[in-house]
Amino acid sequence: MLAPLLARCRQTDDLPPLFARLGYAADDGEPEEGWRPVARWRTFRVVGANAPDPRDAARAMARHLAATAQPGLVAALGGGTLALAAPRLGVSRSSPVLAIPTGRPDALHLQLLAELGPRPTATALEHALRVSDVLTTERVGARFFGAFRDLVGHAGTMVSVRDAADRRLLALLPLTRILFLYFVQAKGWLDDQSDFLRARLDDALARRRHFHRTVLHPLFFGTLNRPADARSRRAGFGAIPYLNGGLFEPHPLERAHGPVLLSNAFWREAFDEVFERFRFCVREGDDVDAIAPDMLGRVFEGVMETRERRGSGTFYTPEPLVRDIVIATIATAVAASGPPCSAVQAALRGDGIGDAEREELFRRLRPMRVLDPAVGSGAFLLGALEVLTTAWASGDTLSAKQRSRLRRRVLGPDAGAEQNGTEQEQGKASRHDRHGVTWQTAGRTSR
Repeated sequence: MLAPLLARCRQTDDLPPLFARLGYAADDGEPEEGWRPVARWRTFRVVGANAPDPRDAARAMARHLAATAQPGLVAALGGGTLALAAPRLGVSRSSPVLAIPTGRPDALHLQLLAELGPRPTATALEHALRVSDVLTTERVGARFFGAFRDLVGHAGTMVSVRDAADRRLLALLPLTRILFLYFVQAKGWLDDQSDFLRARLDDALARRRHFHRTVLHPLFFGTLNRPADARSRRAGFGAIPYLNGGLFEPHPLERAHGPVLLSNAFWREAFDEVFERFRFCVREGDDVDAIAPDMLGRVFEGVMETRERRGSGTFYTPEPLVRDIVIATIATAVAASGPPCSAVQAALRGDGIGDAEREELFRRLRPMRVLDPAVGSGAFLLGALEVLTTAWASGDTLSAKQRSRLRRRVLGPDAGAEQNGTEQEQGKASRHDRHGVTWQTAGRTSR
């Protein structure tokens, strides 16, 4: 397992066992200008260093290797972070930095780390090119959007509807549902299978069954849009969540023109050339080569016809802008009769404030209700939840389980706190238990 080896990496002397596990050989060469040899694959070298800012150090060394045309990988350690970068061969630049927390890496970080291991039949140059490709995050969103847009155009040629805007939307709907499900799949919520969608396509192709008619149609409209007790037992999809946001209800155009059923050949192309060529993560802003959930908003805004987008109010708001708007709104509301707006904004951003200011802030936040009448994708409500959770963490570093418990207490004392966990985690949760907020969305209140 890579995670335990990664957790032991506090300085460069700890790196060789990690890279040995990845399949590299030991490198006993001499250190050069603060960088020490860590491992090698043929003439491909891995060098490491300890640095206060590992990202900048990894990037600078990778640029140096690129300028001297040396194939390799740079690993810099510091502040609980392993920063990895590689030279871009042929240009004097480095790849973007992959920053992995050594203590609590997520599954996607570990997957990317594993993909940096050499393949037995590769040459040093082939390995260098693949490593650079794994680490390259530049324009990944733009590349995905371009491929997805082409896919929508191809699907549109198979839809027999006269109006061009309707035809494009009918082609967009099933593809958007699949895109959304790739994020759900990355979360592990499709029968706990990381390849649930691809496996169902492969099975349909092997059995010569129509994938859209026999798999997607019952998955969309007979499973995902229904509570578990209202589903047909014959579907056989396993543990699938009930998603009641409307995406998996038939669209009015689908009701008017009938369901769109795209061919097996199309779906094979869609999976092989688009969905399976990109990685998907569940948090926007992760420092990895992956498609984040914000791509859903970008796809709708970029692919929909202009007149339809304006008529429906479909406009994408980036996560950083959501966060800034939420912080400014809450800070303005609290500061109207409480602490200065600057102090409130500092607390909402996770910066430290004085004990007296913190208690006054908590006192004014407790009765607050957050209302988003339109809701839409829930970006602003989820943004508010994250901002308030950060404020109530009071600068503490929380584990994923502790943060999940704190979110529940932000939602309200009856939101359903977990009952198990370590004594330390329970103590942390109870410390924040007094900070409850009632959330109201579209006329419905939940505590």
